[in-house]
Amino acid sequence: MNKLFMNEPLFNFFRMSQSKPFAVVHFLADDAVEPVPRSWLADNDNFVLWPVMYTDTALRKARLSCADPDPKTWTKYAVRKLGDSCK
Repeated sequence: MNKLFMNEPLFNFFRMSQSKPFAVVHFLADDAVEPVPRSWLADNDNFVLWPVMYTDTALRKARLSCADPDPKTWTKYAVRKLGDSCK
């Protein structure tokens, strides 16, 4: 799991993406908390589909643009949804 936003406060991330629906999730396997596009949530918000990207820049772009998840190539992680930025 990429720790791209560990040094960036969540409020700055949400400020940059105010009009897009995001959720804050807790990744159960590594105890990380990350903002993700709501479209990346799966199975009643109990899992998130995470892109397989090689650079932090590509991952940041996918998140901010709310890239469509690809269940065939993206990794599925168990999460607990903590909240939403908007609905």
